Amino acid sequence: MKVEHIKIGTPVTYYTVVKANGEKWDPKPTFITSDPWTLGDGAIVCKVDGVAGGVAISHLEKREIVVNKNRKS
Repeated sequence: MKVEHIKIGTPVTYYTVVKANGEKWDPKPTFITSDPWTLGDGAIVCKVDGVAGGVAISHLEKREIVVNKNRKS
């Protein structure tokens, strides 16, 4: 995910593991809860709901939330 797409409230999938070959494991649906910041090593991180501390934005993918307006309650 690019830093310009990091907005509080954005629904994302957080992958706890991203391998060097790009393979992603352990997806968790969540939401961004902070603005991004840069660590000393240059990694850009932000906070997401349900995870302690910052997570690398390279472990995030934006997800769409589809609302079915035709659903009857």
